[in-house]
Amino acid sequence: MPFTLFDLILGAHDYIGTVSYGVSSAGTTIVLNDRTESTAHADDQFNNGTLFFIQSTNVSIQQQYRRITDYTASSGQYTFTTISSAVTAGTQYAVATPEFNLTLMERLANDALRSLGPLVY
Repeated sequence: MPFTLFDLILGAHDYIGTVSYGVSSAGTTIVLNDRTESTAHADDQFNNGTLFFIQSTNVSIQQQYRRITDYTASSGQYTFTTISSAVTAGTQYAVATPEFNLTLMERLANDALRSLGPLVY
């Protein structure tokens, strides 16, 4: 499998320790309900962070990531920008805190690629 921007950003978050992993109980195209971490974090802790869809029976959402617009600790519910298809029960995901938000991480990835110099084909 090729190394993608998804892998780069998730790997960077993993390396600096700003990511947690979980499994969903279900969801929609804008909501993921967690079944493992529901009370482990504070309300709004992940607002403006990033939600990564790692593995799912709904393969169309795998390897996608979205900005989190709201996190409700009491229910373990993440609300995020729309994806094309609903989150299914058992979806493995990662969530990154907002200190290194998605826009910043994509900008840093682009800067790193530019620093490699021109590509020769």
